[in-house]
Amino acid sequence: MSDAPATPAGTERRETELRVDQLRRVCDPTQLGFDTTESVEPLTRIVGQDRALRALSLGLSMTRDGFNVYASGWPGTGRTSAVTAYLRELAKSKPAPSDWCYVNNFRDPYNPRALCLPPGQGQAFKAAMGRLIGLLKQRLTLAFENDPYIRQRDAISGSFEQQRAAVFAKAAEVAQARGFVLQSTGGGMRLVPLTDGRVMTEEEFNALPEDRRRSIIGSRGTTEAEVGAILRNVHLAETQMREQRVALDKETSLAAVQPPVGELRQQFRLIEGLGAYLDEVQEEVLHNVALFRPPQEDEKPGEVAAQREAGPDPVAAFWRQFEVNLLVDNSSQTSAPVIREFNLSYGYLFGRIERDAEFGALVTDFTMLRPGVVHRANGGYLVMAIERLLANPASWDALRRTLRSGQITIEDTIERSGGVPVRSMRPQAIPARLKVVLVGTPDVYAFLSRVDPDFGELFKIKAEFDIEMERTETNIQAYAGFASALVRRESMRHLNSAAVARLVEHGSVLAGDQERLSTHFASLADLIREANEYADQAGSDVVTVEAMDRAIRERVGRSDLTQQHLSEAMLRGSLLIDTAGEAVGQVNGLSVVSTGDYSFGFPSRITAAVGQGRDGVLAVDREADLDGPIHTKGVLILSGYLTQKYAHDKLLNLSANLSFEQSYTEVDGDSASSAELYALLSALAEVPVKQSLAVTGSVNQWGQVQAVGGVNLKIEGFFDLCRARGLDGTQGVIIPAANVPNLMLKEEVLQAVRDGRFHVYAVGNVDQGIRVLTGVEAGELRDGQYADGSIHFRVDGRLRQFSRESPSVPPKPRRDDRRRRARES
Repeated sequence: MSDAPATPAGTERRETELRVDQLRRVCDPTQLGFDTTESVEPLTRIVGQDRALRALSLGLSMTRDGFNVYASGWPGTGRTSAVTAYLRELAKSKPAPSDWCYVNNFRDPYNPRALCLPPGQGQAFKAAMGRLIGLLKQRLTLAFENDPYIRQRDAISGSFEQQRAAVFAKAAEVAQARGFVLQSTGGGMRLVPLTDGRVMTEEEFNALPEDRRRSIIGSRGTTEAEVGAILRNVHLAETQMREQRVALDKETSLAAVQPPVGELRQQFRLIEGLGAYLDEVQEEVLHNVALFRPPQEDEKPGEVAAQREAGPDPVAAFWRQFEVNLLVDNSSQTSAPVIREFNLSYGYLFGRIERDAEFGALVTDFTMLRPGVVHRANGGYLVMAIERLLANPASWDALRRTLRSGQITIEDTIERSGGVPVRSMRPQAIPARLKVVLVGTPDVYAFLSRVDPDFGELFKIKAEFDIEMERTETNIQAYAGFASALVRRESMRHLNSAAVARLVEHGSVLAGDQERLSTHFASLADLIREANEYADQAGSDVVTVEAMDRAIRERVGRSDLTQQHLSEAMLRGSLLIDTAGEAVGQVNGLSVVSTGDYSFGFPSRITAAVGQGRDGVLAVDREADLDGPIHTKGVLILSGYLTQKYAHDKLLNLSANLSFEQSYTEVDGDSASSAELYALLSALAEVPVKQSLAVTGSVNQWGQVQAVGGVNLKIEGFFDLCRARGLDGTQGVIIPAANVPNLMLKEEVLQAVRDGRFHVYAVGNVDQGIRVLTGVEAGELRDGQYADGSIHFRVDGRLRQFSRESPSVPPKPRRDDRRRRARES
């Protein structure tokens, strides 16, 4: 006896046929408790996503590094809107983040300094620095133009002139006593010999005797040393004068600069680092007072005065370095920011360094630093679509680096893009204090978890958004609240209770389950909008069930062109599908075809050809490389079923070919494995199968029929073909009993079942299915024999005959064998 699990004993055909009330779960409008959504409280919360919200709450409450969130779900489930709404509510209880400014680093201008200020103080500090610059300009100008300064400066200059005159007089006296006169030339001072009280000419000097000339030259050398020693006192006096001038300028400028800078320091005394910056501001101004005082008569071009001639406006350039670049201004924020960003290019996300063209060169400074979205979201929350982020590799790399280092850095895009290296800004990094929520699909999450080792460390929390929720009274009311909120927000017509009931039923259709509702609120919202338009065309004050039904029909009608073409091909006979009569080894299988935005059920003819041999069960599509791995598995399971069912007393010598006729694309999935098995059993038993029936369902090695996906589409697809050809009361479908809770069939199918013109059968095992298809009992195994005349009796007899008559020939090489031999050769 077999070790297969026990299966229900054979039941009558009428016991497997489903009632109309089993084919769709109807929502009763009278039980909703309202006439229109006008009396329904608008939905303001997220429904059906308790699991995701718990994960989101945990991730956002964790302050440790790495607890950022990946919101996983499929588009249209409202994951992004739900996350954003949740964050905005959460952010209300969080304080506004700090302002951030960049100011000049006087010691290293290419490394600007970042200052953190309380929210709103950045704007105040920028304005205060602007006032300080204006005040310093005014005070410095007045300080160097007032009479006391001018008198002191003139006194210093006069004292120096007196000292210089005295020194020159003494030097002239010494020179004259030695027989020379001291003359000033363009190259300095020189001694010229005298004769008879006047300057000796060169001709006179050359006419002197040789010994006399040597004497004069020697005397001049000695005199030059004496005069030079005396004239050095001029340089000492000049140095002293300059020192006095510098001291006077510093004293004057300090008196002008110190009070306003001190007031500003006192105003912002509580801000860390700002006092040190203002000290540097004061020092820089005092160090460059020559730019503001009147030029001195004795200043040389190579000295400070040359600064006035450098560049287009050196004074303006000097004052520019004291400006404040208010990078992040949170003065208008009352709570933590929540930013949902779509432009995820690197510069837009992490900031950029701008440049100006001056004299043919690109120049920049700290005032040209521009913030990115990450700067504006700092201290709050940033929501981004992972697919868009991955489309910008530089942005994804920078985000990982930011979260890993805890710092936001503005980098030069020229360097990042591999351009010609130029000296650029290296701004001080800003601490990153934000939570990042990435929104994406489960597939992308799985991919990143597999290939990116940083991903799991940086996004430790996964918040999974489900595509469906339980169909409870609470969630049904939530559907009504959702409709109420939508129509109020967009100023549309309200829905009556019947329209809401149809919306609920459509939610179960989208979920593919009588006990579930879809959370694809984007699709539901579009349906309500379309129904509103049809209600408007009909002149109705509210959206009715008729408008809702029309919206559903029109939505299908805009996308079902491929389905229509296939249906026409079947009706013309181009695609061979029978919906009447009987045939041996031929079964109508059901599959789902997707065109991207639309899916529909489609019948396929599955045939089986059997004979003697040792090849076993072969799938033609598999041998032609037109099947996927799941379909291959399903075919191999059929071999297991035959083994456990019939090989208890003999070896199986069988060659069987299974084929999806007129199929020229890849076949995958195992939902047709029960149909393939029925075709195989029919061919072996030589018992015809009703072509008025179609089959879906996978099967295991014990003959149990298992649930499949898209059952509603498959039923409706075969129904549409039968209706087009004319329903005669014999047509129907066979589905797995496990799929009964998934049935949400359209009204046309329900009405045909009510009228007895179409049938839906649910089976739990192959025996029940073959009986419905053939009208012949499957048969039970007793004392090693199947009941005489049953399907299994006939199959067992046929296989026994193959076993006795099959020649000893090797099996044909299968696809995998051929490939292995090809590799070996």
